[in-house]
Amino acid sequence: MKRLSTLVIVLLCLCACTRQQVWPSQPVLQVQQETDRRFQLSSFTAERRGTDFQLTFTTIWEKDIVELEVLRGTTLKQFCTINSIVPKGNSSAPQVYQLLDTVNAGASVYYMLKYKTADGTWGYSAPIKSGE
Repeated sequence: MKRLSTLVIVLLCLCACTRQQVWPSQPVLQVQQETDRRFQLSSFTAERRGTDFQLTFTTIWEKDIVELEVLRGTTLKQFCTINSIVPKGNSSAPQVYQLLDTVNAGASVYYMLKYKTADGTWGYSAPIKSGE
């Protein structure tokens, strides 16, 4: 019993540490990225690979981007950070990033990107729904 309660506590801590509320009073499709000239995506996909999802995204340009976070959610209202990526730097050439999410999900999930700039500002990509 003690082992089970320790496992439950560890799982709750892991979920609580990375869970973040995104736009609780606004529709999730209103994102800052649409007007930001420091970061622009040309594609963002999530394809099922068995019980995992292969995420691939390509940027058109990146300017002063210091961190990219990949977020996952089961709804469009709440997302968790699942990975942090160091961007390839200032670039006006397309950059391709890939990540295998071993979520073991039976249903579709949503993904979005959060980008942070050198001056401390941030923005989000539009969310995508994983392939079924």
